[in-house]
Amino acid sequence: PERAQELYAAVLELLRESGYESLTMEGVASRTRCGKSTLYRQCGSKPELVVAALNGTRRMRLPRIDTGTLAGDLLEAARAIGEASGSDTPLMHALSHAALQSPELLCA
Repeated sequence: PERAQELYAAVLELLRESGYESLTMEGVASRTRCGKSTLYRQCGSKPELVVAALNGTRRMRLPRIDTGTLAGDLLEAARAIGEASGSDTPLMHALSHAALQSPELLCA
């Protein structure tokens, strides 16, 4: 579990630093001192590696939201997510842009 957390942290750091397009399995392998073949065996692809890193980190629980309207609920959820992500704007920016550009990431 500790090694997995190290791997996931490296993936998220690289996303923050360079964005999804620049993230490579080679870069992750180099940063974590593991073999590229190990990454492919564990995750299969770059999109799956990113999803595993996101799922492997702390999870945020949204409060129960009921404003009376769907639009209000969505706005309140977006506000809560924004507050919870706080200073992780680089990661959110990298992922939101990448999800629009990469059907594979969006699907994963």
